Amino acid sequence: MRTIWIITFLAMACSANAGPWLRPDGDGFMSLDSIGSIGRDQGDLSAYSGLFAEYGLSDITTFGFVGGIDQANNGNATAYLKWQGPAVSENWITAFNLGLGANFDADGSHPHLRIGTSLGRGGLFQTQRGWTQFDAFLLIGSGQQIRAKLEATLGTRGAKDWIYLLQLFAQSNTENGWDYELAPSIAVPLKRKRHLQIGLLANTQDVGRIGLKAALWNEF
Repeated sequence: MRTIWIITFLAMACSANAGPWLRPDGDGFMSLDSIGSIGRDQGDLSAYSGLFAEYGLSDITTFGFVGGIDQANNGNATAYLKWQGPAVSENWITAFNLGLGANFDADGSHPHLRIGTSLGRGGLFQTQRGWTQFDAFLLIGSGQQIRAKLEATLGTRGAKDWIYLLQLFAQSNTENGWDYELAPSIAVPLKRKRHLQIGLLANTQDVGRIGLKAALWNEF
């Protein structure tokens, strides 16, 4: 079961999800992620490849998928639906999501239920092109195992469509404690509706890991 936790933690550093903002009807987004990290104590290398995608089924419902696999062929996959929640205030909006998925390792598949909520607002900073969002998820696995994931994102869109992100992740682990990760990144425009995201990460897994991430974003 430790393998499942490690895979879930690696997936935390994948591209920021859309928070409480739904995809317009017929619009989609896909990100292909690659993450490599090294342990601070033993220097052990790990790699993870991930896929995040969302598609607007209607103006009030978005379908999403998130999954990935590591260098040892341990993986995870979750499909979910997201819908708009009530507005907290004039500036803050919410959304809820519900998904089904599984983790995969040498012992077989381990299904889970994902329940999530998001809170966010746009129009930050002088440019009014900044935003912040907070996401919380519960992963309820077989045997009533429950794990929590928390995400906080601060982002802004700069000149020439460059995007700057600062993300903080928290994940409950198998020892009934918490691990944390800090992941700053930038997304460089390649062409219309396509960005290349490049970033760093540092987390507290074991005695700590540091790494690099790269992702190709596509809107369609």
